Amino acid sequence: ASSTFADYDAAYRRFEATTLANALDASVPLADLPLPPATDFGASGAAPTDSPDHIKAMVRAALLRWHPDKAAAIAHKFRPDDRDALVTVAASVTRRLILEKRTLLRLGGP
Repeated sequence: ASSTFADYDAAYRRFEATTLANALDASVPLADLPLPPATDFGASGAAPTDSPDHIKAMVRAALLRWHPDKAAAIAHKFRPDDRDALVTVAASVTRRLILEKRTLLRLGGP
């Protein structure tokens, strides 16, 4: 996982634009998938000081990126042995995002 959300976001965008776009079916190892940082609020990039609208927008964008249906739709690009783990990882990040959103909104913005 990346150490900051900005690093992770840039790595994920490169991954989508190059690795996934150019990959043959069944060729991408799960280890190549950039994961959000394992820091507080690292999965969405939102901060407790952000406005509620900004928090919701950041979490929504992250949820679209990690939605389990999207993972299932790109699973054919990953190695067969990694496909179930891909869906599991996507579901785990999605759960983390939902908890992150609740926590951020409970802490309140400006």
